[in-house]
Amino acid sequence: MLRKTFLLFFVFLLVTPIFAQDTLIGLGTSEDLGEFATGADGMTLYIFTRDPLGESVCNDQCATNWPPLVVESAADLTAPDDFAGGWGTVERADGTQKASYSGLPLYYFAGDEAEGDTNGQARGNVWWVVAPADVYLLEHADLGHILVGPDGRTLYLFTNDVVDSGESAC
Repeated sequence: MLRKTFLLFFVFLLVTPIFAQDTLIGLGTSEDLGEFATGADGMTLYIFTRDPLGESVCNDQCATNWPPLVVESAADLTAPDDFAGGWGTVERADGTQKASYSGLPLYYFAGDEAEGDTNGQARGNVWWVVAPADVYLLEHADLGHILVGPDGRTLYLFTNDVVDSGESAC
């Protein structure tokens, strides 16, 4: 009987971590920036606007300065319920999976030293904290900078709309 109890206890210890998964994505705040995404360690996460949707172009020295949030799979991604958006992964050049938000790969900044630091914000006008926003600026190879929604789809302007009318002509 003691042997069965020990065996059940051992199995419980092995299985518990599977069900007790920590939140990988957290939520930080600052007076200047409002809410933004953090890793499980509380360090700020950033997007790089030169990354095409679903692709990472930050490698080598760039990845040393801006380390990616590497995960085993999209199943590893957990986030606060009130941080809406498309959480997923993007394959890196070395074959590992990097976490992404709305198709944009996520990075830390080597210059952030403590939880809540946002020293990478607006660096080079291409690095931005990951805010739970509805619209992002994305660099498109043919079109330049375009606006995309939280699901990564392009947003358009309808020029027949009358400014300040509050109504769409569509």
